[in-house]
Amino acid sequence: MREHTWYECHCEQSGCMFCDGGLGACTVCGGAEGTLTTECCGRRLTEEEKDKVYKEGTLDYLDGQWINPKEKERKHENDNR
Repeated sequence: MREHTWYECHCEQSGCMFCDGGLGACTVCGGAEGTLTTECCGRRLTEEEKDKVYKEGTLDYLDGQWINPKEKERKHENDNR
């Protein structure tokens, strides 16, 4: 499992989304909050990948491989019928 490397801000300015708001961002993959995958893929995410993770929900990185969580959900639903 590859863990995300969290950005640490030390600006101490009021209203900083990292210091005050607790925003999570990975310095390796560039994912933040909704665009974070379950595990870090070890390289910068493309904008297309970020969209698939956040907007579409069709991409995640887990156990060293890219997966489509929606396909897993469909399989689980079919197994329960």
